[in-house]
Amino acid sequence: MGAAPARPGPAPAMRRPCPDPAGHEGSVCVFLEPIALYHTRDLHAEGDELWLAPAAGEAPLGVARTYGDGTDLTILPIVEMVWDKERTKPEERIATRMAKWHVPYRERKGIRNVFARPIARAARERIAAICTTAFRALWLRDYARLDVRLTPDGQVSVIEANANPFISYGHDMANAAEKAGMEYPAFIQRIVDEAVRRYEREA
Repeated sequence: MGAAPARPGPAPAMRRPCPDPAGHEGSVCVFLEPIALYHTRDLHAEGDELWLAPAAGEAPLGVARTYGDGTDLTILPIVEMVWDKERTKPEERIATRMAKWHVPYRERKGIRNVFARPIARAARERIAAICTTAFRALWLRDYARLDVRLTPDGQVSVIEANANPFISYGHDMANAAEKAGMEYPAFIQRIVDEAVRRYEREA
């Protein structure tokens, strides 16, 4: 079993059900903490205690929570990492730290981030559905990047969910937003607007 809280409030509620199945059934519960500030009390200034959140009851295991109605979720154009097949072996074609960020290595191996080549409609729809499910199941919000692997027979596997990917101008997320019709200022404004609406709902 796994638990992946996206903010402080649900964390205690998700921890509470874990010991019972562990003690009675021998189950293993993996608790992921994508936010590294659970141990702090303050957010903006010392003493503001804005990082505190009341425990939200108890969250049943295996049940995801959603926030909002999800109607504004936008899936951006797919970006893929490609390797020069003449300069790499199949086992090297993995998105390691070097493959992502080391410019000389990327140049030597012919690695590029490009918009995905044409994908069959059924596979594209499957990717969209799986990414939407993962976004909601992991309680992601505002924006995120889902890394997936598409097999030759059309199977889709989620490799990683990045809750805080680069959104700097010129990077993949910003480029994908622009391809979807959102200029960079509008892309950032959309993220800010979502956060403001959420704050107003929870205030």
